Amino acid sequence: MGNIVKRSTRILLTGENHNVVKQWPMFDDGPELYWWAENGRICWEDARDNSYGTLSIDECKERVTNLRKMITKSSEGGDYADERIRMLEFVRGMGDVLRQAIEQGDPYDDDTMKERKRRRPTSVVVPRKLDNVIAGDIMQF
Repeated sequence: MGNIVKRSTRILLTGENHNVVKQWPMFDDGPELYWWAENGRICWEDARDNSYGTLSIDECKERVTNLRKMITKSSEGGDYADERIRMLEFVRGMGDVLRQAIEQGDPYDDDTMKERKRRRPTSVVVPRKLDNVIAGDIMQF
């Protein structure tokens, strides 16, 4: 189990199985955005206003691909190299988050839903045989 990091009202797990990526604000040292994979969705939390939401794998792929193209195109001028490096690190981290979400499976896919249902812990009530119980007696188990 990973370390627990408290951010606003949500608890994020970091460690081997939970990859949390920070997106730093451009040209600023303000609050950051956190991105992670959870149940086959890409989740995000904005530390500025404590908002959060999710993206599908396809939507996130498209956004990361377009961001990568923008970074590549903007590198022609040579300005703001440190910002490009930070954004490239974010894109690499999002690649890991996307791979993790793909491994978790699409939550709306029938096969994934069946597998999650199969893995879900179940409890079974097994009644005990009660002999010689007289009304009013208190049984302790």
